[in-house]
Amino acid sequence: MTNLAGNTLPNVQKESFTVTASDGYVLGATRFHIPESASKAVVLISTASGVKQSVYFSFASFLATQGFMVLTYDYRGVGQSLHTDIRELDVLMSDWGKQDMTAMLAWIQDHYPEQKILLVTNSIGGVILGLSPLATSITAALMVAPPNLHWRYGKTWLTKVTLLLMIYALVPIVGQLMKYLPMKPLGLGESLPKSAVFEWIQWAKQPDYLTVYNPENYYQDIQFPIRVYSLSDDGIASYAAVRNIVKFYSNADLEHIHLDPQSIQALQIGHIGFFKKTFQNTLWQEVYEWLSGQL
Repeated sequence: MTNLAGNTLPNVQKESFTVTASDGYVLGATRFHIPESASKAVVLISTASGVKQSVYFSFASFLATQGFMVLTYDYRGVGQSLHTDIRELDVLMSDWGKQDMTAMLAWIQDHYPEQKILLVTNSIGGVILGLSPLATSITAALMVAPPNLHWRYGKTWLTKVTLLLMIYALVPIVGQLMKYLPMKPLGLGESLPKSAVFEWIQWAKQPDYLTVYNPENYYQDIQFPIRVYSLSDDGIASYAAVRNIVKFYSNADLEHIHLDPQSIQALQIGHIGFFKKTFQNTLWQEVYEWLSGQL
């Protein structure tokens, strides 16, 4: 069998490993390994908030069969990077960019110094890129639905009111009572540590989101190509919410695609659906072609 480039499918080996951040926190990661001689570049996948890396394994495996070395990882406090009772964990959402993404980029630089680095993100993964001091080591990034979740960027008035209630009432009350935020019952992924959620609340109260509380950042240093997707049926990341993250990367070579599921004959895509195997012959192929074109 051959891949999209017409080459014989490389032998992909999936293996779990750990990466230690500069502050000593151990991250659980997965490598979709192909012979380095067959690798076009290394692709790092940064997930949505509270979503395990395993959700992206099919997508990662697809990219590996197309000739990319691919790495996934869980942010601290999530999945394989949760090592204690979540109610006792004191981590910040900003650590996901400052520490965790940086640790993964440093690991790639150490182990594949001759390979270019490409980044694929979902949701928060595209928001926190500018917090990493190693962000400029990336050759290009493809972001899916990175949102500014201030209430004014809600798609409808119902969404705006829902965000207001979550930010100012529901999330603080539940987080304080339970010492963490149970996301699973809401169908929104894994539970999140209270400290991370409370930092997000502070971001979400500001139209300029996380940059207000992270004035030392690297958004303006990023000049590489970035393709951003927003989805017309995304109930979390509206077009306006994504546009108000994209503006942080004002010096990058930006392309923003607002995608309607009907344009690819799909009933829905949503906030995370882009990475479902359903889209292997459509969206995933488009991603492969764009990533390959950046090398």
